[in-house]
Amino acid sequence: MRRGTTPTHEFELPFETNAIKKIIITYAQRDEIVLEKKTEDCKMDGTIVSVTLTQEETLRLDSSKHVKIQAKILLFNGKALVSNKITKAVSDVLNEEVMI
Repeated sequence: MRRGTTPTHEFELPFETNAIKKIIITYAQRDEIVLEKKTEDCKMDGTIVSVTLTQEETLRLDSSKHVKIQAKILLFNGKALVSNKITKAVSDVLNEEVMI
């Protein structure tokens, strides 16, 4: 993932997203939460949950550390699920201006 960009992350689930009551996607570095995206930040279609980060959000990431990403899901039937952790490298940019 490159800092200062607007990446979209997609998560393919083994069930339909209409079973999801709540979802939190957590991004952490050095065992500290850097940002979280919640249900209202996600797009759900079929078995795919996607979330787009803003330039400001990716600029919060430290390029000297990998980012860990994990989804926690609450289903309408009351079951709580947690995904495996996904580890991604973070690349730096020369210009940190947020472009509008």
